[in-house]
Parts: sequence; C-alpha cells; structure tokens
Amino acid sequence: MARAFPSAVIENLRPLVDGGRYPVKRIVGDDLAVEADIFKDGHDVVAAALKWRKLGETHWHETPMAHVDNDRWRGVCTVYENAIYEYTVEAWTDTFRGWQHEFATKFGAGIDNLSSETLEGAALLEAAANRAANFADADRLRDLANTMRKFAGRKPGGVDLFDDEAPLVAHALEIDAHGFHAVEQQRQLLVERKHGGLFAARQRGHALVVRKREERRRVKGERHSRRSVETGRSRGAGG
Repeated sequence: MARAFPSAVIENLRPLVDGGRYPVKRIVGDDLAVEADIFKDGHDVVAAALKWRKLGETHWHETPMAHVDNDRWRGVCTVYENAIYEYTVEAWTDTFRGWQHEFATKFGAGIDNLSSETLEGAALLEAAANRAANFADADRLRDLANTMRKFAGRKPGGVDLFDDEAPLVAHALEIDAHGFHAVEQQRQLLVERKHGGLFAARQRGHALVVRKREERRRVKGERHSRRSVETGRSRGAGG
C-alpha cells in the first residue's frame, strides 16, 4: 500500500521542557518565541504559523512564522493573562507563493508567453476568494484574479502587479489552502504574574548573580592590596 506523506514535516520544536512533559513558563507580558525545523520534499514552497490559545478555549490566535535559515522557522507571540496556554505550529504547502516564485523565475528568464501561468495564478486567487472570511476580501481577490486574466495571451509588462497588490497577495497566501497540512503536537505554557514563583525565582537568580559578581570584585581587590603590600616590603628590605 502506498504511504501518504504530509505536505510538510515539523521537527525539533523549541522551547520544550523535558521533551514537552512539563509546561514552558513565562511571566505576564512576556514574548514566547517558538522555533521549529519545517521542510518538505521537492521544490514546493512551505508556509507556517504559530498558534496559541488559553486552555479550554476553542479559538486559536495565529501569527505567521518567518524563515530563519536552512529549515529553521520562527514565530513570536505575547501572552497577557495569568493562565495556562496551549501552543502549536502548523505548516502547509503554499501553492500560491509557489506559483508566484515560478512565474517570477520564468519572467526573469525572458519567456514571452506566460498565458497558462497567468491563468493558473488567477485560478488560485479565485479559489482563495471562494474561501475568504468575508465578502470584502472575496471581492478584492476576485478583482485581482480578473486583472491577472487580462494579461493572458500577451507579454506581461512586468511583475509590479505583485508589488502594487502586496497586502492583498499576502492575504491570499494566508487563506489559500491549509488543505493538506502538518500540525505539531500541542504544548502547554504556564503564564504567571510578576509576583508569582517564576518571577521570584528570576529575582533570586539575579540577586545571586549580583552577589557573586561583588564577591569576585572584593576578592580581587584584596589580592591586589596584598600584592602591593608585599611588593613594598620587598623593596624596603632590599634598600
């Protein structure tokens, strides 16, 4: 039987405490920076999002993750409530951005006839419009799709169409199919108030560092003073 592979693979999620057995801890108002290795076989373009919510809620908050280097991706969220949160990473094949990259590559290579590629991009935007969250977004996406169809059958005047409509294209990328996606196991995040145990532990740790630094300076000063006295005695005895 043929094995079905996910559209993307997610590995090496950080942060984790003891492999995810215990919750990560933050203080109210802290950022949570999450990183993971995300990749896919072949040349398809991958997109990813960091998702988080309070434990027990059904709605996920979501922010795009940015590519760092190699297969590493990073996303950041901020937590504002003293509560237990869940967080996870979702990744999928970004079909529209993959089309955009292919179109730009062929255009840059001087290919004159990009009719089929233009119609393919318009079809992807039309499909995204059908999944749009509201009528305004759907209308904007369809307008862009119709504009792109006008380029079919003639040499495009440039790829500035994507620059002019960058916010709209970005929105299309976001809502374009999460159809076949990979989702990392949900992990827990404990967010405490400033006077909670985590804050107190940080304060104790900081105080310990300061005390050790002052102790090193004191010992160093005493050693320097002893060496100065011994040097003076030696010179006096020699005279």
